[in-house]
Amino acid sequence: MDSKSWLKYFSIIVLILIMVLSMATYIIDPLYYYDYEASTKIINPRFSNAGLIKNYEYDTVIIGSSMVQNFNMDSFRDKMNLYPLKVTAGGLTTKEQISLYEMIEQEGKASTFIMSIDIHTMAKEGADNVAQKKFPSYLYNDTAFDDYNYLIGYEVWMRFLPVNLAFWMIDKANVTMSDSFEYYINVDKIGDWSNDYSYSEEVVKEKYLSKIDATTSLMIPQIEDNISYNIEILAQSIVLESDKQYIFFFPPYSALFWFKAKEEDYFDLLMNGKKEFIQRFSGYENIRIIDMQDCCEIIDLDNYRDATHYNPVIQESIIDKIVDGSCDVKEENMDVKIEELEILIQEFEACNEWLQKNR
Repeated sequence: MDSKSWLKYFSIIVLILIMVLSMATYIIDPLYYYDYEASTKIINPRFSNAGLIKNYEYDTVIIGSSMVQNFNMDSFRDKMNLYPLKVTAGGLTTKEQISLYEMIEQEGKASTFIMSIDIHTMAKEGADNVAQKKFPSYLYNDTAFDDYNYLIGYEVWMRFLPVNLAFWMIDKANVTMSDSFEYYINVDKIGDWSNDYSYSEEVVKEKYLSKIDATTSLMIPQIEDNISYNIEILAQSIVLESDKQYIFFFPPYSALFWFKAKEEDYFDLLMNGKKEFIQRFSGYENIRIIDMQDCCEIIDLDNYRDATHYNPVIQESIIDKIVDGSCDVKEENMDVKIEELEILIQEFEACNEWLQKNR
C-alpha cells in the first residue's frame, strides 16, 4: 500500500472513530449537558455544573467553593422549604461564580441565591488575572459551535465517557456497589468531601507546623485593589434590587487562619475588604449577609481538617444561622463583629503556645 492510500484509510478510520465517540458522548451525555435523568453517571463539580443548571429542577442555587460542598441539601428542604441545587468547585473565583450566576439567571428557575464569599480568594484574584484554566467556559455559553468541545473534548473522552460507560455496564449487570459510590453520582453530594478527611486539632497542627495547610500567603500591595475589583464586578453582575433573594455568607475559617493573617500583616486589609463588601451590598431588602467568622467554634481546631475547612457540624450550623438570622451583619454591627473576632484570635493564641514554633 502506497503512502497516499495509507493516509486515506487512516483518515477514514480517524473520522469514523471521531463520529462514533461523538455519538457516544451525545447519547450517554456524561455531564448532563443535554438532559437530566438520575443515573449512575459520575458528577464532577467543575464539569457537571453547567448541565445541572440547564436541566435539573430547582428554585434555589448554592454557589461557592469548598466552603459549600458539604452542605446537606435535605436541610435546606426541611428547614427552609427550598428545592436547592449546589453548584460548586474548589477554589472557585469571583469570575467563575459570576459565570455560574449568569447561566442560572438565563435559565430563570432560581428565585434564591446563596453564595459563599471567600474574601481571601478575592484578595488573590484581580483584574489582571484570567479565569482558571480548569474552568470549562465553553459549557457556559449559548454558542452551538462550542458544543464540539463537549462532543469531541479531551475531558469527556478521556475522563468521563469511559468511567460512566463502565458504571453503566456494572449497573445493568445488577452488581451492588458500595455506599460510598453514592457520593459520586448523587447531585446533592456534588463535591462533598466530608467523609474523606479527619477533623482534629492534631491534624490541623501537624499541617500548620509542617506548612502543609490551606493558609495561603497574600501579596499585600494588591489585596485592597483586588478585593475592590471583585466586589464591583459581582455588584455589576447581579440584580441588586429585584424579587430575587440573595444570601451571602462569610465562611467561619478557623482562628488559626486569622492568626496567620495577623502574623503576616494582612488581617486588617481583609477586614477592610469585608467591610467594603458589607457596605456595598447591605441596605437592599432582597439581600442578606451572614457573618459567622466570629463564632466561638473557630477556636476549637477539632472542628477543622486544616486552617479553613470545617466539619459537617459547622456546615449545618451555617444553615441554622441562615434560618434564624442570628449572624446577620450590616453596617451598624460589622465593626462589633470584627472586634469579637479579634478577641477570639487573642484567646486562641493565649491557649496555644505551639503557635510560636512556626514563627
